[in-house]
Amino acid sequence: MLLAGCATAPSGGVRTQATQTLAGVPVKITRISVPAASMYSNAQLAAGSVWAAAPSVFGHKTIRVDPKTYQVAELSRPFTAGFADLLVDEHALWFSDGMTKAFAGRGDLYRVDLDTNQVVATIEGVGAPFGSGDGAIWAYNLRTSVVSGIEMTTNEVSTHFVATGGSYNESFAFGDGSIWQFAHQGEVSAWQLANGAIPSSVVRRIDPRTGTVIAEIPIGPYVPSDRINYVAGAIWVLGERDTSGVGFATRIDVKTNQVTATIPLVRTVSGCVDHPQPKTPVFVAGGIWVSTFCTFVSRLPGVLLKIDLQTNRVADQLGVSNAYDRRTGQPVLAAGEGALWGFDGRSAVHFEF
Repeated sequence: MLLAGCATAPSGGVRTQATQTLAGVPVKITRISVPAASMYSNAQLAAGSVWAAAPSVFGHKTIRVDPKTYQVAELSRPFTAGFADLLVDEHALWFSDGMTKAFAGRGDLYRVDLDTNQVVATIEGVGAPFGSGDGAIWAYNLRTSVVSGIEMTTNEVSTHFVATGGSYNESFAFGDGSIWQFAHQGEVSAWQLANGAIPSSVVRRIDPRTGTVIAEIPIGPYVPSDRINYVAGAIWVLGERDTSGVGFATRIDVKTNQVTATIPLVRTVSGCVDHPQPKTPVFVAGGIWVSTFCTFVSRLPGVLLKIDLQTNRVADQLGVSNAYDRRTGQPVLAAGEGALWGFDGRSAVHFEF
C-alpha cells in the first residue's frame, strides 16, 4: 500500500502579521494555506515536521509542513468513516483504518516510513494509536476494549489487556511509564449525555505490561472536550464540569497521583467571558496553551489561552481569527522545540514568540 505524497508550495500562499503582543512582546503570526477540510482533528510536531490529520469524504488527509520552508505535502489515504487519527514518533507515522463501534474499519494499524510515505507494516486488529513510550506504540480497539502494546523494533504485539469503562482511543494517554485512562464512574447512557447529564469521572493509572490499575483518581463531574494528555510532566483533562459553558483544565501530578489544580477557563479580555470546549494542551513559552473559543453574543473562533504552571491560572491569550478572516475555526495545536502551531480548517498557523 502506497500513500500518495507530493510536496507542493502552499496553494494560497503565506501571510504574515505581527500585530498581537504577549506580555508586551510582539508575536509573529504566519498563516500557511493547507488543503481545506471541515476540521483538523489532531496535530503533532515530530521528526522535523509539523503534522495534522483531517477527516474527508474523499479520503482522510494527513498534512506535513516543513517548519523552515513552509512547504506542504498531502499524504492521502483511503476513505474510512472513523476518526482521522495520527501518531508520529522519530521512526514512523502511525494511523489506523478509522474503525467505529458500529461498522467502519477492522482496527488495523499502519506504520508509514517517513521518507518514502509507504506503508511498511500492518498490525491487524489493534485499533487506533494513542501514545508511544517504553519502546512501544500503544493502541486501543474500541470494539473489544483491548489495549495493545506494539514493539517499535519488531512491529509485534507484545502485551494486551482489557480496559473497562467504555472508552475511545482519545480517552487514553501514555506518560511517566504508565497508561492513563479517562472514564466515567458507573454506567451513563448516550441518552443521558445528550440530555445534559454531567457524570462523575475518574482518571485511572494503569501498568502498561500487566493492565493492573495502580491508582484511580476522582476528578468530579466531567464532559471531556478533548483526549486526556500527558504534557510537561503532568496529566491534563480538558472539558466542562457543568452546563454553564465554562471550560476547565484539570491537572494531575504523576508523582503523587493527586489532582493539583482544577482551572476555570474564564478571562474577561476583549469581550471574551467564558471559554468552553478546550482542546489540545501543549507546552511552549513557559506555559500550557489550550485551544478554545470565546462566548460573547455568538461563537468567535480561534482563541488560545496560556495557563501559568506556577499559579495554575490563565495568564494570557492570543486570538487566531482576525477581522479579515472570521471563518477560520477553533484550531488544534502542536508544539515542540520552542514553536507553537495551530491547524484550523484552511490554514497552518505558526506562532513565533
